[in-house]
Amino acid sequence: MSKLCKWILAFILIIAVNYDFPTISAKGETVIINTKSLNVRSGPGLTYSVTASMKLGDRVEVMSTNGDWYEVKSGQVQGGLHLGL
Repeated sequence: MSKLCKWILAFILIIAVNYDFPTISAKGETVIINTKSLNVRSGPGLTYSVTASMKLGDRVEVMSTNGDWYEVKSGQVQGGLHLGL
C-alpha cells in the first residue's frame, strides 16, 4: 500500500471517529419524521406488531428510549420507533 493511501485512510478514520452523529438525547424531545413512511410498533422491536404509520413531516414526542428504539407519542398514537431503520 502506498504512503498516500495510508495517509488518506488515516484521514478518513480520524474524520469518522470525530464525527458528531445526531442522537436523540432526552425524554420530551420532539422529532420530525424525515422519511416517506415509518412504522410505529406496539413495542421496541421488529417482532412487535405495527400499530400505526407516520409520514413525512409528522412530529412525535420521545417518551423514553430502549437501546436504538424510541417510545414515542403523537396525538392518539403511541408506540415504538427505530429511527435508524
